[in-house]
Formats: sequence, structure tokens, C-alpha cells
Amino acid sequence: MAGGTKDNGKPCGISAQVLEADGTKVDENVATLAPGVHDLKISCSLYVGGNFMPQTPAAVKAELAAGRVYALRPRPRAVSCAPYLEDVTDSTGKRAP
Repeated sequence: MAGGTKDNGKPCGISAQVLEADGTKVDENVATLAPGVHDLKISCSLYVGGNFMPQTPAAVKAELAAGRVYALRPRPRAVSCAPYLEDVTDSTGKRAP
């Protein structure tokens, strides 16, 4: 979960996780998928002032390249969030710090 700011002294944050990949339940924030095009269902949730605010899961079509590492990121939008994938591969082919 990203976050750390406070609202009335209570934690605030945002999180995202893969619920399904190509119709198969994953329910993790880490998924290993083969290169190619995948249909993902991703959950994105907000935590504000200690309150959990789940969002409607989003359908995302992801085209994954061989030898690349992708991070699932939540993009905050006012009182909701939208998930997206970011290529975080470093020059050695591993995840960048």
C-alpha cells in the first residue's frame, strides 16, 4: 500500500492488486505471467482517515514483453483510483530499485 499521509491522525493510502489473469483467480499483488496479451481484473482501493473505500475492479488488457518486469501502480483520482502497469525493468533485465 502506498501512502503515509495522515487525515486527522489516521493513516491514508492507496493499494492495487491483481484479482484475475485471463479468467483465473490470482488475488495477489505479485503475479508471474508469460509474455503476451493478458486480460487482467485489478482491484484498486483507497484508505482515507482510517476508512477503507473499495473501488469497482477494473478490466485491463496488458501486453507483456519477454524479459521485462512490470509493477502494478494505483493512480489516484479525487475519491477513486485507476490501476495501471509500469515497466520497471533496469538495464540488467531485473526490477529497478
